[in-house]
Amino acid sequence: MPPTDSPADSPAAPRYRVAEPADRAALSGLMRWSFRKRPEEAERWLDWVGPDAPRVLELDGEPAASALVRPAGLFLGGRRVSTQTVAAVATDPVRRGRGAARALVEGVLREAADRGL
Repeated sequence: MPPTDSPADSPAAPRYRVAEPADRAALSGLMRWSFRKRPEEAERWLDWVGPDAPRVLELDGEPAASALVRPAGLFLGGRRVSTQTVAAVATDPVRRGRGAARALVEGVLREAADRGL
């Protein structure tokens, strides 16, 4: 029996990445839906965190989940320790249940480990 899915019909593997300017509308939409933000509030939030903070998890070539990642520091034993904060994790309601948030957080953790955090 032949396979039912051709490669063109198979979903693309999830892809974690830093958000790009073209993702702005999708990020704003995820924030509005997930956190009940008005459009102007979501835009102000994105302006406030800056272009380096948003991360995206793509499913099928579209942003399915997002998070805001920012550098931070704290003091332990009198020494400054570099760390990062993760906030505003959001998942597209249509894509829930497909592992997008999990893959997003795994990407954030891999990125932190690669940076020595």
